[in-house]
Amino acid sequence: KSYVAAGFKKIHLDCSMSCQDDPIPLTDDIVAERAARLAKVAEETCLEHFGEADLEYVIGTEVPVPGGAHETLSELAVTTPDAARATLEAHRHAFEKQGLNAIWPRIIALVVQPGVEFDHTNVIDYQPAKASALSQMVEKLRNADFRSALYRLSNAAIAAPAGD
Repeated sequence: KSYVAAGFKKIHLDCSMSCQDDPIPLTDDIVAERAARLAKVAEETCLEHFGEADLEYVIGTEVPVPGGAHETLSELAVTTPDAARATLEAHRHAFEKQGLNAIWPRIIALVVQPGVEFDHTNVIDYQPAKASALSQMVEKLRNADFRSALYRLSNAAIAAPAGD
């Protein structure tokens, strides 16, 4: 509420951290349901303070730990297209259950792991070939499934030419 009331317009709905008695890791459905509840509060707060709801949202759970990984990394698993689609569908379903269909076009990004990260001593360089399937999925989403919204999944994933 406070961020929206202060005028922030792009809200990252990251509900991927487990709470006290939650399973680890959380399922896409739990994460999406919590994100939808947060979005509903954000929309209500925006309407209350500004008379209109014009927020944009980032969804997804492939978020690096603030400050980078706490353990030494040597390799990363790139988000698979199936995992990205499952995250999108779980969020779409959760938003529908909260009556938030109208805000779906304002979801501007899905956070994924394109295969680049840093830890306390190393940087894992981006390897475009490892993200080519994800890049192809992004292009298909742009061109077919989600015409009402442009998904900027990751600059690295989008920019990676297939087969590089």
